[in-house]
Amino acid sequence: MLCGLLRIGLLFAILSLGVRGAGVTTHLTYVTRVASEKFDDYYPWLKAGAFFPDSLYSCKPSKQLSEFAEATHWPPFLMSGLKLWQERYGSIPSKKYSQDSVRLQAFLTGVFSHQIVDSSWHSLVDGFRSHGLLRVLAETEFHGQIDDAHDFLDTIGDFIGLSNIFSDITDLNWKYYVNSNWTIPKEEDMTELLSRNGLSPGKISYKELEVCVSRGLSASVSETFVMLSRRHEVLSLAYKISPASRDIMQEYWLGGEFDLIAMLQKCLPVYQNLFDTNSLDQNSIRQIQLCGNLPNTLSSSHGALRIDTNQDVSIVRPVTSLSNFGTSIALGQFKSDGKLYMAVSAPTQNSEGCVYLILFSQVSSRTDSAAVMEPFTPMRGSTVHTFSTHGVDFLVISEPGSNSIHFYHGGRRYLTIRDGMTSDAFQLQLYAVADIDGDSEPDLLLSGPFYGKNETGRAIVIPGIELVRYLRLSSTNNTDVDISSLSIVSLNGGPYNRAYQHFGAAMAASHLYSGKGFLYVTCQSLGAVFVYPLFGLQPSSLPKYVMTYKGLLTPEEEPPIDIKVIPSAVHGMFGKGMLSFGYKGNNYLAISQHLFNYVFIYREDDYLPKFLLKIRLEDDQQTAAWSIGFGTAIAYDVRSETLHISSPGSFDNKGAIWKISMQELLAAAEAWKTDTFYVNVVNHLDLVNPWDDTKGFSNFGKVLQIAPNKSVIIGAPQYGNGNLHDKQLTGAVFVR
Repeated sequence: MLCGLLRIGLLFAILSLGVRGAGVTTHLTYVTRVASEKFDDYYPWLKAGAFFPDSLYSCKPSKQLSEFAEATHWPPFLMSGLKLWQERYGSIPSKKYSQDSVRLQAFLTGVFSHQIVDSSWHSLVDGFRSHGLLRVLAETEFHGQIDDAHDFLDTIGDFIGLSNIFSDITDLNWKYYVNSNWTIPKEEDMTELLSRNGLSPGKISYKELEVCVSRGLSASVSETFVMLSRRHEVLSLAYKISPASRDIMQEYWLGGEFDLIAMLQKCLPVYQNLFDTNSLDQNSIRQIQLCGNLPNTLSSSHGALRIDTNQDVSIVRPVTSLSNFGTSIALGQFKSDGKLYMAVSAPTQNSEGCVYLILFSQVSSRTDSAAVMEPFTPMRGSTVHTFSTHGVDFLVISEPGSNSIHFYHGGRRYLTIRDGMTSDAFQLQLYAVADIDGDSEPDLLLSGPFYGKNETGRAIVIPGIELVRYLRLSSTNNTDVDISSLSIVSLNGGPYNRAYQHFGAAMAASHLYSGKGFLYVTCQSLGAVFVYPLFGLQPSSLPKYVMTYKGLLTPEEEPPIDIKVIPSAVHGMFGKGMLSFGYKGNNYLAISQHLFNYVFIYREDDYLPKFLLKIRLEDDQQTAAWSIGFGTAIAYDVRSETLHISSPGSFDNKGAIWKISMQELLAAAEAWKTDTFYVNVVNHLDLVNPWDDTKGFSNFGKVLQIAPNKSVIIGAPQYGNGNLHDKQLTGAVFVR
């Protein structure tokens, strides 16, 4: 049974407004993200195919039709379609490139897109059924109730997806979802395709089939006009049910939006190539089933970037769609020429991702230019960091798909650390680099919130002193090291170990090392940050404190009994982001609760992280409060002694950066004795996304960096989200 709030939500947003169907606009979005140019004139058949597997579940109820609908979700249906196409078109030169031929190809390609999305979206991947978007959403947001999470994804999830594409009627991409041009292949082809998959012509006529498919169009039109006319009400409802849903739906590693885009980029060409194959066999089915697991290749190449200016802000964008350029940013002298470079990850580019190395002076000069930069080492979902030792900056790149971390300098790989302790992908990536033991060598803080079958999580510290011997520029070897051979500290969140607690979601360490410092590790689904003393840190260490938005807990021999997995509507993603920084000789810690638009400030004092105050961004009238995201990224400028805090959803998804001085915060906490500091537009708004052509949710401020020349670097990895044809999801980096 649906929870009461979800029942009200579905009644309000779907039933009373005439919306029918499940996930139709989601499937339409994915198919246009990755469809090849050969189908530009065949979208009526692509769209029909993208909905077709769901068209017969309830249109003309019968057991046989329901079984057929289920069969259309699996590779054998696609293979029968391929064989039909080969017999009627592919093997006949005069018909191979006919309109009917391409129409059937487009239709089957839409079906294939639907299958790929559903397999990860609904946790249907063999060997990963304890993972997957549906499973994790159920466990973390719906108290383990799969049906409630399924209903939310297939209905409310559509509205959240549409909200990322367009904001109002002036964003003309909404027309893509309402164009009444859906068409299935000709009757002879459809009748034969159904017959080959066990559905006799007498069970459903061609006209009835057209009507069933057209129901998808009706649902798409209804959902689109609901978003255009009642956007604020629908989104407020959606985020009230599950405030974290947009983040999870976009970023989760198996079935999230960016994973699916990368998967589709890799898989669709595999299926398309089968149209050029003369013989189809079991190996062809295997190619389809395994396309998402094809091995990555490591390479170095060049790719074009465009640099433009708008007043005092530069924007850097790749020319390649579906890149998510700007997901992670690092600065350093990554070559031997003594120049400062900016490394920017584009984790979904060409399905495998890449990292661009850009001369920073070229970006910060604020002159318009089209430049060719240097992307290298494909890796999906990468993060980038700087590791400095003996006067040399190494670029450190995470490749979570293979649980690997690579060290580069001057375009050459010096070291790769791999985790051979797990066979699962996406278990570990580098979260931060910090000296936590006072030996003047930076240490690696590895985050693994999805570690383990039930995603209990893991946090690992690798002492930098263990790595230095591999990072000599005079070395001629490219070394591969398994993490088990290093003297690591591996923490698993004990003594709690709740399923889907996601321990290790974020990490930070005291900025200024001392024997009194702490390691902070977020246990996201518990809404808690575990605090470990740095002195004597070892794998058996237990947290000395547990921080929550309610206060500081002190576990003694037994853990607090109320520590359990709770939905984001309760914890607000407390601990999603953390920043440790120094001010006036003291260590401070900022912890975000971005779904509730708070940033908590603590000061380390006498072996205790002491709460000072929380920074609160007031809601704006244009935006659903849960989608503002104040605290998504936090950066500290040591020269001006100010905090920079992003809110990517501000001003109806345009995005903004806010600036607050530490002097002002301490005055509020100590002189005025207030526990809440309110941020306002007049005094604290530093920058609103200045680019006029931004469409959809760009995630402006997903990443923040302060450069040595005081420039503020802002990542907007979903720039181009609202483009449904050219320049989709290119991503961008802004430099101010």
